[in-house]
Amino acid sequence: MNHSFWITFFMLFIIIYLSNRNKQVLARKLVINKRMENRVKMFEAAKNFIGKKCVVYTFNSESISGTVKDVTGGAIILDKKGKEEIINLDFVTRIKESPEKK
Repeated sequence: MNHSFWITFFMLFIIIYLSNRNKQVLARKLVINKRMENRVKMFEAAKNFIGKKCVVYTFNSESISGTVKDVTGGAIILDKKGKEEIINLDFVTRIKESPEKK
């Protein structure tokens, strides 16, 4: 095989590598943008529960109940019988209002 074959092969390899790398970068940007959109939606939705007794579910199926005091800076501040607990909104999968005991 001659020298020009290897140069062509190497250039083709570089082009394919860069093309795949660009696709990975674009995919990563799409995932990050989607995460940010979901974070904003969860932040806005969580504001509706301020002052209400709720159950907050996290990604590992843990449930935390308390009264939502505030939603700020990407976190929910819960009041659990006089003690505050702060939950990162990135880990919240669901928020449900607790029914009042009769």
